[in-house]
Amino acid sequence: MNRIRGLWYSETNIDESNLILYRFDKRRQAQQNKRPPKPSAPVVSKPAPTPPKATAAPDLNSMLPSQKMGKSYEAMFNEALNKHKIDTFELLKQSAAKGEKSVSVAAIGEARKANATVMRHANSMILKQGGKHRTDQEMKEELSSAENKAVQMYIANARKKKS
Repeated sequence: MNRIRGLWYSETNIDESNLILYRFDKRRQAQQNKRPPKPSAPVVSKPAPTPPKATAAPDLNSMLPSQKMGKSYEAMFNEALNKHKIDTFELLKQSAAKGEKSVSVAAIGEARKANATVMRHANSMILKQGGKHRTDQEMKEELSSAENKAVQMYIANARKKKS
């Protein structure tokens, strides 16, 4: 094909390498399988608050209703942190079983996103109830601490298996 300087052809008319053809096909598939537009207002599913543990909390009957809700949202926050620690531990075990040197960024990001969403919701409800509000930085530090605890659990578990 004779090319004239300053004249551009569309991708379909150019002899392309396999990589470009692959990317072109993927783009075409993505355009055919477009998702419907997102709703304008974000839809947040609100998980049911978990009741506080009987041994850790004072008598719930003597508490005011707002105090009861604050305690249950605090428990929800702590439960999300604990779930993140367990999720991270499971991801470490899975990646080790596959022979990978580390947990994939996508997998840990997915776990962080899911647990951070619950933590943010609980934190906002705690604030509405007049409880201690955590900043985003504090929540990230707590998530990081939970991940470090999971790594320590994994190391202890691995040492235990070797013995």
